[in-house]
Amino acid sequence: MINNDILYFVGEYLDEETGEALADGKVTEIHLTEESGILYIGARFEKFTPPDILRSAQEQIRDALKIRRVMIDPVYPPSEFGTGCMDYVIAALKAENPAANGYFDDSQIEIDEDNGLIVFNIKNGVGVLRDTGADDFIASYISDHFGKRYSVELRGGEEISLDSPEYIQMQEKVTAPPAPEESKKNKKPVREYEDLPISLSRASLLYGKPIKNKPVKIRDISIEDGIVTVWGTVFKLDIREIKKSNRKVITFGVTDKTSSFKVKIFSENDLVTKLCGSLKDGVTLLVRGRVEFDNYMNCEVINASSVVLI
Repeated sequence: MINNDILYFVGEYLDEETGEALADGKVTEIHLTEESGILYIGARFEKFTPPDILRSAQEQIRDALKIRRVMIDPVYPPSEFGTGCMDYVIAALKAENPAANGYFDDSQIEIDEDNGLIVFNIKNGVGVLRDTGADDFIASYISDHFGKRYSVELRGGEEISLDSPEYIQMQEKVTAPPAPEESKKNKKPVREYEDLPISLSRASLLYGKPIKNKPVKIRDISIEDGIVTVWGTVFKLDIREIKKSNRKVITFGVTDKTSSFKVKIFSENDLVTKLCGSLKDGVTLLVRGRVEFDNYMNCEVINASSVVLI
């Protein structure tokens, strides 16, 4: 008989508290993609497991196996679903669809079991959420992870659309950094790292604030890390202007020879003038920003808050 207990597969990598919390889990699917360094574990649990426990387990397994990322994808009995699970559902939505960031803050949730209906009363941004399919995502996610079918309605609030100034302002709260500070001429290097093949002797601030953190290897970063600092050589640079809003969307890849990652910057034109004038394929940068899933690029990106030419 095959043992599908989750602890049979990963128990040795977990601390005692985390192992106890996951003890009733049964693995339904498990596979490692060696090229991307991602381990996927589909598992069924009898009791709802708080997201912070799952995050801790993912980090412990990742660190023990020295891979890039671990994803534990849980499924629960329908009886485990309730309002206490909605923060978990909304967090999953935001990871999949960054456009949802901010709009569910202080929202009121009503679950009508008799009619199979979930209603979100939202202050503003209903138009954006509908345009990006947030209601469909929530309904599908609950069905896939809790086995319950609901219709989801988004009500109330100002009808903000993807093209409206309000939406752009909301995105700036998530992605836009402070105004850049000019680096001083002849300034000594902030730091030098003997274990990295880079020099800061000619570092030039292009965007945001000076970077004082030591860069990590790109192969080691994941969405669970939040804000990261990396170095890398630029490739596949793309700069697009949003004429109606006087802003630019800048995307490019960076590689440090351990792996590569997409970088995205969404900012007003006058804040990226120096950056756009210096960026080109082949230049080497320090980049600091938050790792997030970009729904439009359909991949994880670093939403850069600072960029330094080195």
